Amino acid sequence: MVVEKSDHIATDSAVHSTYWVENWPRTETSAGFLHQLLFTAGVRRTLSLSYEPKGLDAALRDVQRKKASVIADAAERARRGQVDSEADSIEYQDIKSRERQLIAGHADVALTGLLTVSADSEEELRSACAVVETAAVGAQLDLRPLTWQQAEAFTAAAMPLALAA
Repeated sequence: MVVEKSDHIATDSAVHSTYWVENWPRTETSAGFLHQLLFTAGVRRTLSLSYEPKGLDAALRDVQRKKASVIADAAERARRGQVDSEADSIEYQDIKSRERQLIAGHADVALTGLLTVSADSEEELRSACAVVETAAVGAQLDLRPLTWQQAEAFTAAAMPLALAA
């Protein structure tokens, strides 16, 4: 029997809460940046990564849309007499770099990360989730609980199944 609540599901043997990795690190990180998140003692968790290849035309349209948005934002800031920030310059350079990579034939993929935390009781789950949320901050990840989507998210994240395109 499965009972879904807004922030978790309860199964016969445990309770589970699934998060979506909304944002990955925006700065360079070490190869072990997920270590603290994945190897915290006393916390049961499953991290599932799903990579979906994008078509070249769709990826190039996405780049053009982002480039146009950045240019329009810069023009608006200039009109208001505001100065571009370093973050704005880096964002534009990243978009141009991505465009060059696509033109050179490198594939573009959409990455989805789902993290499920499991525990024996709701109280233990709350404690484990707090530990995981703290570790995610240290790993420069933004986790979002999947409110009222826990059953579907648990199936996609914690079950040994492949997602179909």
